[in-house]
Amino acid sequence: MNKIVKFSLLVFLVFSINLVQAVNKSFDNGRYYLKVGALGAVPDASSYQHTMDPVTRCVYHSGTEATASYLINLHLPDGHKIIGLNYEFYDSDSAGYTAAKIIQSDGTITGSSMVVAVLSQGSYFGYSSEYEELMTPHIVDNSRYQYLLQFYRINPTAQDDDLQMCQARVVLEPAQ
Repeated sequence: MNKIVKFSLLVFLVFSINLVQAVNKSFDNGRYYLKVGALGAVPDASSYQHTMDPVTRCVYHSGTEATASYLINLHLPDGHKIIGLNYEFYDSDSAGYTAAKIIQSDGTITGSSMVVAVLSQGSYFGYSSEYEELMTPHIVDNSRYQYLLQFYRINPTAQDDDLQMCQARVVLEPAQ
């Protein structure tokens, strides 16, 4: 290889590395987001039923139970940090609420714990969102835990489309 080709290749590599670093640094200061729709969630119990609202594209519990839970397995990169959770919902019922939460589980009943939870709080009268940021970021440990996103609803009065679960956005940062 002659000297001009070697020099051109070196300049190209240095430029490419700097460009990649600039792109990584410009992405919201290293934070990134994982959006998870409630429509893909699986009922926690076989009796739970959910329906999609064609207007909002959100889901609501259509069974007779006052409480219902739906789960999605999260595949998060090992060592990355969970910073917070943003939950989007439709809520027009002051008596009940919906929520989204991230659970870490070691596969046993007693080995599950909540990482972060966000509640709809009731009485929003429409589509809204809430965000909960962790005081201390949670470091993902796939060797010991699996991670689940749980959408759930509590409405002591009736089943209807007043409480809808839309999507959650997990806020993450790469490992250092």
